[in-house]
Amino acid sequence: MSFLARHFLLPSWVFASFDFRYSIDPLLVRRYRLVPRYLPKYLPPRKYQHFIGTFVVSQVSLQVPLKVLSLHSPLLRFLSQNPSVGLGTWAAAPNAVGGAITTAVKVGYRHIDCAQMYGNEKQIGVALKKVFKDGLVKREDLWITSKLWNTDHAPEDVPKALNRTLRDLQLDYVDLYLIHWPGPDIPSTWRAMEALFDSGKARAIGVSNFSVNQLEDLLAVARVTPAVNQVKIHPGYSPLGASGTPILKNPIVTTVAEKLGKTPAQVALRWGLQMGHSVVPKSTNEARIEQNFDVFDWSIPENLFAKFSESEKASIGGSL
Repeated sequence: MSFLARHFLLPSWVFASFDFRYSIDPLLVRRYRLVPRYLPKYLPPRKYQHFIGTFVVSQVSLQVPLKVLSLHSPLLRFLSQNPSVGLGTWAAAPNAVGGAITTAVKVGYRHIDCAQMYGNEKQIGVALKKVFKDGLVKREDLWITSKLWNTDHAPEDVPKALNRTLRDLQLDYVDLYLIHWPGPDIPSTWRAMEALFDSGKARAIGVSNFSVNQLEDLLAVARVTPAVNQVKIHPGYSPLGASGTPILKNPIVTTVAEKLGKTPAQVALRWGLQMGHSVVPKSTNEARIEQNFDVFDWSIPENLFAKFSESEKASIGGSL
């Protein structure tokens, strides 16, 4: 499998589009028709025909609605450069997250998902500085995402929040900056986000946990189209690793894992990839970080993959 196919989301569609008739690959059309069964509350209306899969952050996904695609579009950069498997940092203890990032980079991860609310961006920044200094990876080879927290939605607070995140992460820019949750004045907050995009401090901007109505309202006034809408999705009753009925104990997941000789986590992640998502599981355990990345050189056969759609529809809700 090529490096591009191994590391990047939708490589055949993206690189076919560099011929640039802006055509939509048949695979994309099939994927668009498949997703609504799982995301009925969060999908934008069918009039947004350029809907590109989802981008999963642990149990959270970033859905990509496109209105116009151009050669210089930040959305095209998002699609072509965003690695298909990354590392989530939600609930990662500050004393453990640095080691997780170093391990992930050594294994081959090229995306790190962060947020101010996670309370560990300073430790992530120390780890990033070290992997850059040690020559493990260059800054331009990593995709770094962070998020604007609810207390900073006022337009004058938005740039301060990103500057604080950049200071903590020890970076000059983030590749993607999201509004973590919708607030009372979305248009005003979004205009401040657009200013961050114009400044280059946020190479792409998006939202998280927006309903269809909220997304439609934003698209009606947005000058810069949101790159993504982050929502939760997974194949079963509950998030990966959650209490109650965790997906890793879902009988379909465990049965498929046994048949394929894989771990339940690997099956759940591979399900996401085959659904057209880019998965970003969270772990600070070295062995699991490596296992979570071992999802490229195998696939779930169609007869087994179909069993997921026979079970309870994927759960949606919440955020990381």
